[in-house]
Amino acid sequence: MRKYWIVAVLLALVVTGCDNSLANDEGAWTGKLVTNSDIAGTANSDIVGGGEGSDAPADSSADEELAEKSRELSELIDDLSYTTSVQELKKKYGTEKEQQIMPLYNVDESQPFTFHFKADMLDVDYFESVTVHTDIKGLPESKIYSLLDADVSIPGQTSITVKPYYALLSSLDTTRDEESWGYAPVYYLRVNYDLNTTTPTKLAKPLIIPFTVKAPIESPDLSYEITSDNRLKLVWDKVPGADRYKVYNVSSFDHNKKTLGPEEGYSGSFPALIGEVEGTEFTNFAEDNYDGQYTDDSESGRDGVISQNLLVTGDYYVTAVKGDKESNFSPVVSTHSLSKNLPMSLSDNAMFYSNYETVKELPRKTKVLFIDESEVTRNVIYGDYKLDESGFGIIDFKIEGTALHGAVLVFDFDLQAYEKLRSSSEGNQNNNFNGYIEPLNTTAHIPELDVPTFIGGSMFDFGDKEDVIAAQLSNTRKLVEKANEARVPILRTETQVPVNANSALEEYLALHLVNVSGVIPLDAFPEAQNFETLSDTFQQVMYQNPLIMDVENYGYDYNSLSFYVSYSDSRENIQQKQQETVAAAKRIVDTIIKPDMNNNVKRKVVYDYLNDNALYDDDALANAEAYNYLKVDKEYNDSFNAYGIMVDGIGVCSSYASAYKMLSDLAGLDSIVVTGKLGTGPHAWNKVLINKQWVNVDPTNNETNAGVPYMLYNTNDKTAVALDFHEDKDYWIDTELKKFASKDNSQDYYVSHGLEAATLAEYKSKLIKELKAGGSSIVIRLSADLDDDEIMNQTAAAYSAVAPDKQENAQMYELKNYIIIEH
Repeated sequence: MRKYWIVAVLLALVVTGCDNSLANDEGAWTGKLVTNSDIAGTANSDIVGGGEGSDAPADSSADEELAEKSRELSELIDDLSYTTSVQELKKKYGTEKEQQIMPLYNVDESQPFTFHFKADMLDVDYFESVTVHTDIKGLPESKIYSLLDADVSIPGQTSITVKPYYALLSSLDTTRDEESWGYAPVYYLRVNYDLNTTTPTKLAKPLIIPFTVKAPIESPDLSYEITSDNRLKLVWDKVPGADRYKVYNVSSFDHNKKTLGPEEGYSGSFPALIGEVEGTEFTNFAEDNYDGQYTDDSESGRDGVISQNLLVTGDYYVTAVKGDKESNFSPVVSTHSLSKNLPMSLSDNAMFYSNYETVKELPRKTKVLFIDESEVTRNVIYGDYKLDESGFGIIDFKIEGTALHGAVLVFDFDLQAYEKLRSSSEGNQNNNFNGYIEPLNTTAHIPELDVPTFIGGSMFDFGDKEDVIAAQLSNTRKLVEKANEARVPILRTETQVPVNANSALEEYLALHLVNVSGVIPLDAFPEAQNFETLSDTFQQVMYQNPLIMDVENYGYDYNSLSFYVSYSDSRENIQQKQQETVAAAKRIVDTIIKPDMNNNVKRKVVYDYLNDNALYDDDALANAEAYNYLKVDKEYNDSFNAYGIMVDGIGVCSSYASAYKMLSDLAGLDSIVVTGKLGTGPHAWNKVLINKQWVNVDPTNNETNAGVPYMLYNTNDKTAVALDFHEDKDYWIDTELKKFASKDNSQDYYVSHGLEAATLAEYKSKLIKELKAGGSSIVIRLSADLDDDEIMNQTAAAYSAVAPDKQENAQMYELKNYIIIEH
């Protein structure tokens, strides 16, 4: 009977899930389970063995039945998730005792905040005990003026009350009382001292409390879109009850330098009204109804667009208006950080008006001026042609990645030369192997007006409104203490890979997302109950953990304190892909990584493996482009996650970057995924840590895909930018981005191999050296802008000098800053 009893107990553990829980609403088991190793050699041997002391009959069929039940049980246990608690996660990171308070949303426009310190704060600069900011980092630059009153009526204790000093972001078009907090979308109280110690004790990490001011109508949740030809459009959701919207601008005419926005406390910012619309988008930045474009309509038939993003500058805000009532300002859209994505015109508009003798003279590339007055070289794409009455050729052209287009006139028009030029220019379009899909964030930046100040708790009747802090502290303690007991899923046994996290919140989100949870409670994490922190942290967790797959959209519900995530594939399919991905990754690492390898060799073999064993998915990229990188059809899902490269051997840049990250993790290498743009399209690549310096590595644009070996390999940021790689801020939390700055270029492949040239003489010298070394292919990177014709002349001279027998069959290509020669 003993054998059967153990089976029954184990099955009971599985069915009840232990810890008084079965499954969450997504089907994820949350009971603490024993592992196979816990029962191996004991329970299992007793179940199937009939060992010494057993009174079970020696019936082979019964033994087989028991063995089958044991196998089924083992498989079931393997298939379930282990769990830990939120409290244990916080203990792991040493944050279980941190002071916490939930945000205060929709307070009165002149709401005072009183903080009760158990210490005599007059012994320190109590004006710095609590400060008010307009940016969540709470740095001195974002501090705004406020009034502070100190009450020391209770011996040894101090109550400090913070009140508004003036209405922030007011202008000639705003009407709120000057003694209110003003019109900013969000404010942040920064508490610098411990509230509970009897002597003034500065907090190692200040307590940040977001608050919003209730307005008569909700604020628009302003965002932006950049069109496929890189024009800016402001967009927002419809506000219930609004009959129109006002668009405000704080201009920056000095190379579009950063204006004094929320990170600077809006110091001296007085938004100017530039337009009113009834719809939910805005493009009339120049206030001329031309959508920021300048069109040249000439009688010669050579009309075109010679300027775009005209007068796009500085910061933009939108308010909702209902009758004579106006909302607070929306979140800001700052064009400073978008400057490298917003072309304005050609550096020299002469091309729009030029005439050329022959097709051969037409430029293949031209410099484009962006709104910050920086310049980037772009391809000229030639299109249809027509002959005018004189027989001259008029050839249409457009500038890659822009809305700029026009026509050039060629006197001696040659059809064969034109067809060759057109074919060549069309082939130059988007030579970059890029493309990733950023999941849609549906979180409202500013909570709706019906969100209560005391979220998730009882409605406090706190009487004196200055006690709002005390009430919220009590509310927070109650909710967090209960939420800390919640169970958190741990990775399935088949997918035991490192979770990349640096805090309890990050690990909590990572574990849930790897578990494909659809609803993630956040009542245990008051610091995450705001748009900025949650969005920032979620994006870092998602990009740095390759097992998080197929996230389609996500959003936070302020009323329920819950984070909702939707996926583009079923949970069953995602978990199956996770298992296969990990199995493939472990198999690859076991094959290519040897015990005697140093980290430099490990990094190279990981890169080389992806170059030799994976291909870029052009069809998936085309599908993403068709949707302007907002989504893809389901059949292409896996080309955008780690599964695509690791298992199928095909994917786009996000798949390559995730695969590189996973292989690096398993090989014990420090790496991260980086997001941004390559040329005109979204791109993901990696950074690796070498000698305490972070450098760029792009596993996608390799020799197999791009024709350039090690195009971006151990490269610093300056060179990466010169190659048209531009980081965004999505891949890591904003406060820590600076630590990944890359300055050292000594490890760069082309620098360390002597394959970079800054002058024509240096180029010729290096080419001669490579020709003497032999080989059928040579790649040299240019670190300066050299004349194309002179490069051709120096190439011919080098061949004539040392390899005249190979010159006739030599072919030269140019990709970005690279000269590729094959013979």
